[in-house]
Amino acid sequence: MPIDRSTPPAITDFPPFGFSFPEATLLPNGIMLYAIGGENEEVCRLTLLTGGGKLDQQFPMQAQLAAELTLEGTADLTAEQLAEKFDYFGAWKSVQANAENTEFNISALTANVDRVVPLIVDCLRRPAMPAGRLELSKRSLASQLATQEQQVKYRALQEIKRLLYGDRNPLAAKAEPDQVLAVGTDSLLPFHRRHCIPAGAVAILAGHLDDRLIATFERELSAWDCDLSTPPPAPWQTQAPDCRQTHVDMAHTVQTAIMMALPAPRQDHPDHLKFKVLETVLGGYFGSRLNKNIREEKGLTYGIRANIIGCRHQSNLLISTECHAQATEQVIEQIKLELRRLCEEPIPDDELTTVKQYIISCLAAVLDTPFSIADHIGQVVTGHLSHNRFNDKLRTYSDVTAAELQSLARRYFLPEKLLIATAGKQC
Repeated sequence: MPIDRSTPPAITDFPPFGFSFPEATLLPNGIMLYAIGGENEEVCRLTLLTGGGKLDQQFPMQAQLAAELTLEGTADLTAEQLAEKFDYFGAWKSVQANAENTEFNISALTANVDRVVPLIVDCLRRPAMPAGRLELSKRSLASQLATQEQQVKYRALQEIKRLLYGDRNPLAAKAEPDQVLAVGTDSLLPFHRRHCIPAGAVAILAGHLDDRLIATFERELSAWDCDLSTPPPAPWQTQAPDCRQTHVDMAHTVQTAIMMALPAPRQDHPDHLKFKVLETVLGGYFGSRLNKNIREEKGLTYGIRANIIGCRHQSNLLISTECHAQATEQVIEQIKLELRRLCEEPIPDDELTTVKQYIISCLAAVLDTPFSIADHIGQVVTGHLSHNRFNDKLRTYSDVTAAELQSLARRYFLPEKLLIATAGKQC
């Protein structure tokens, strides 16, 4: 029977779905282990979330450099020998220092993963942090920073962080290339020993698992011994901005980067999930109001987005874009216009339905693979959120009304709270 391509398929709602948060195993050394199985993957990934994030560092990039050097050799294996073993076993790694934790991701072929995890545990217990590898990491990082210094987006982002958090907050501290090049292992090893400890760490194993493999991970991770307890969280320090709008003059550029920020409800606040829908309407997807107005209708930018940034202590709505320097003020005024419209006019039913379908489809995609499920678990556990977070999202996204979103906009989209940072050529 020929396919009728003249009639589009009917659009239907998602069938019922949800997520049951898995039980964790508490290992003797204090690690909380989650296991998420999947039958279609021949790869396993271990995500390890430890202490020692950006908020704990004494200078910029300390947490990131300490994390990178942790997996660059042990007391018995040089960095080169460790890299050879990783290649032989089909394994790869990545590290990322977040605001409140450090994230280690180690992936390997399922057939070899039980031979990789002892290497990782040895790195965590006895990192060598060789001077040669540190020098390579520093040079690479310093080169990236020097390049970013010439980019309008990077400079505007640094300015908006300074306005949001204040000069003394580690999230706003600016890393200088010369400062990075001066870092030595004498400041990285103590940071690692204090914060990268099993007590309070979260391990999430995802992929093609069986009972034998899970037991292997439990045994090997339990061998990570340390008698230190979790250090107290770093104090949260902010200061009021010294101005509401600032500009970084970069005469050699053609484009201007615009960053605009407003307060947003924290992740644990009752308004947060509804605010996520409001953020999506404003600038959270390609069909958003900001994109339609400023990109599609006026052609002033290649793209514009709004998203929620921050940490457990503070959340903000960040609107970011780039445009020709001469269009800067026009773009800023159009962003303010869209913020006012959400306060003054209820969102039409068809637009809200489209946004709900989009955001719920993104939520459903979390269940596609064990790795995306593992990411969700990590966000919930490290954010100290309810284990029912997924289902709370689904219910809120489905039930929120236009009236509730308009009320939310009126509470949070306050002109007197708006912060603006731009970087580019002064016109």
